[in-house]
Formats: sequence, C-alpha cells, structure tokens
Amino acid sequence: MLEEYYADGSKYLLDDSACNKREVVLKSRREAKAFIKSDLIPYLIEKKIKSIQEFTTPIYSGLKIYLQAKGIKDKTINNRMNYLTRIFDYHLRNGILEKLPYTKGTALLRITGKQAKEDAEILPIDKLKGIYPHRRLIDPVELIQFINPMDAVNCFNTMSAMERKIILNDYIFPFTLGILSLNTGLRNSEISRIKREDFIGVKEKHVKEKETFLLKVWNKKTDYFNKTSESKYRKIPLHPYAIEAVKIFINRKEEFYGTIKASDFLFGKAVIDKDTRETDGYMHYDHFDRTVLLILKLIKHKDIFSDFFSTKDELIKTMKDIKVLHKELKEMRDAGKGISFYSFRKTFRTMLGLNNDLAEYYMGHKLGDNSKTTYIQINSLDNKLFVEEYAAPVITMLDKFVFHSEEELKLLREKKGIEMKKQNDFMQDKISRGKSINDAIIDYYIME
Repeated sequence: MLEEYYADGSKYLLDDSACNKREVVLKSRREAKAFIKSDLIPYLIEKKIKSIQEFTTPIYSGLKIYLQAKGIKDKTINNRMNYLTRIFDYHLRNGILEKLPYTKGTALLRITGKQAKEDAEILPIDKLKGIYPHRRLIDPVELIQFINPMDAVNCFNTMSAMERKIILNDYIFPFTLGILSLNTGLRNSEISRIKREDFIGVKEKHVKEKETFLLKVWNKKTDYFNKTSESKYRKIPLHPYAIEAVKIFINRKEEFYGTIKASDFLFGKAVIDKDTRETDGYMHYDHFDRTVLLILKLIKHKDIFSDFFSTKDELIKTMKDIKVLHKELKEMRDAGKGISFYSFRKTFRTMLGLNNDLAEYYMGHKLGDNSKTTYIQINSLDNKLFVEEYAAPVITMLDKFVFHSEEELKLLREKKGIEMKKQNDFMQDKISRGKSINDAIIDYYIME
C-alpha cells in the first residue's frame, strides 16, 4: 500500500479526490514516493512494523526523531510527515484504523517562524557582482535590442497582449522584486504593502539634477494600519539601479493595466484583512518563488547573458516554463540548496555589515533600551539631511557587492573600447591582405 499510494492514478488518490482532498501534483507525488522508499519503509522494517494498525504513537514520534538523526531539516521533515498523515486519514476514513497515532497539534514538529527563516541560506554574495546589466539595459526590451539588434522588437506596445503579460509578470515583476529586496531587505508582507506614494524623492543640495529616493516602510501590520507615530516606520535609501527597475516596472504595468494611483499597491493585490477589516496588500507565494529562480538564473548566465535569452521569443519561452526552470536550477549546487525569498533579507543584512543602531533601523528591528538613537530621532531628520547622513552606507555596500559604480562603468567602457580597437585593427589588417570579413572574424577568435 505504501509503495502504491502516490502512484499515478492510484485508487487511494482517487478516493482522496472523491472526498475533496487537495490534489497532489506530480512533483509532490515524486517526493512522497522517494520519502516512503528511502526513509519510511526502512524505518518500519527496523521497528518490525508489518501493518498500519501497529503504527502506534511511540512509533510515529520515533519516526520524527529517526529523520532528525539523519540530518534532515525540521521543515523538510514536516513536509514528508504530511504525506504520511494523508495516508492515515485515508485509513481512518475507510474504517481500517480506529484512531490516529497522534493528537491534534502533535502530527508535525513545532517550528517557530524564526527557525524557518534561519534555515534559509544567504545568496552567494561573491557571485552577485555584475548580475544586473547597466541601468539603461534593465528593461528587457532594451536589453534584447542591445544584444541582438536584428530582433524584431520595436517597443513593448507593439507586442501582443499575451507577450506583454508574460514579459511583465514572469520577468519584469520578479526582476524588480529581486533588485528591490537586495537593496532593502524587506519582509514579504512589507513588499506587498508598498504604494507609489511610499517613494520619496530627495533633491541633493550640492549636486544639480541628482535625486536620491527613499522608501518608507512600516515595521508591523498594526503600525501600517494606524500610522500614528514616527517610531513605527523606517526609511531606506534606494540605489539608482533599484529605482530605475521600479520606474520601468511602473511604466510597463501602466502600459498594460492603466494608471497606477499614488495610493494603489504597487506589487500586492488589495484584500480585506481578517483581523482589522482594513484594506491590505497580498502577494501569492509564486511571485516570491519566481524571484528566487530568476536571480539564480541571472547568476548562472551573468558572464554570457545571451545564453539566458537574446530574443523576445527566447525570453518568453524561458520564463513561461516554470517547471523547466525548477529542474535546471535544482542542478545549481554551487548556488545553495536552502535559497528562499527570505535569503534576500539575510543577504542584505550580511552585506550591510554594520553592527550598530543604523543596521537595526534598516532591518526594521526594535532599537533596544541601550541604543543611542531611536526611530523618532532618525525619522524626524529633514529628508535631505537623512540622505547626507545615512544613505552612503547602503549605496556604497550595494556598489561593492551588487551593482557597478559610475567609476567601474567608466573603466569597463574603456576596457571594452580597447578590446574593440584591437579587434578592428586586426580585422583591417587581415582584410587588407585579401581575407574576407568572415575569415577575418574567424582568425580573430582563433587568436583569442
């Protein structure tokens, strides 16, 4: 029975469906079968359990300890135990079992939210530098035109509605979430509540036409709804790359869905909060999963980006097939096994490096009784003074680990210019000696 329970079309799953149990997708069925074969059956053989009626409470509790001893994370154990409790439900429902081997609340290991978050790994910081193209090329349409000028992409509006929707939802949306999360370390719920009015543009005193943006973030749901005190929110400086990504996302979203008002949720969907009956922002976990997949994809292809996509059709095909993405990125062992959306927050904290009140402020943590500053002290600063005093650590950190500073871009352009002159001189010499352009190109790459 255990071996057959999660097989395709099994009578057990058909019975589950008839009783309105949630469908078990192919990926989950494979995980369930692997768990049963590799862990559950060997454990039962070891304990000499021959029928499901012999599966007592001590045997059930012992299984969790057995899995922990194998070094499996608690969160993973709970996922596996859910496959087993479903089997027990079937037998109880059909009168084969008189009672379950566990009581309500003891079926799974108790995991606090803090534990689950601690399980998440940080992103591979040493591989982040250069994953985002130059600010002018953050828009995928601009990027495709740069990589492949012959591709028939004139502008976003000339694409079909379906093409625009896929590029917006499957690439631009998660791209913007990723770049913004690396810049801010925002929590999932905080991102879903961001509105256009939360972006504060600050003109700098001593630099003409230079504007730094701050993002205003409320630290708790109750604070967000009440909005009564300056001690309840934080302001995070945004890197020019991040704000450019947000601007592109807004432009593309408005081209497809119409004007976004200042009070509209930028990323989240408006829902009614069950506790307060207030309007809150909500985002489906698929958006967060896709953001993780995309950043790993960007890391993988940062050296030869055209292997990711170089045409509109390649972009659409790649980002539309989430199953292929999952399969491909699962093989990226060097990118970490425990990457989740919370990894963006942990990575931001790690890159920030500061061990003081300012770091706690940017993370949205409570400033202790012994801290030298308070949220009110920081937030009451004039925004221009806030930028002068507090923006530099975040912008400098991001330039170091993620983005290219203006000076680095200048050096890259100079290096590229030297390389292009070298190639041009070589080819001109070959052509003057009677070689065709194609042969000259081949000779150059052979030389390189």
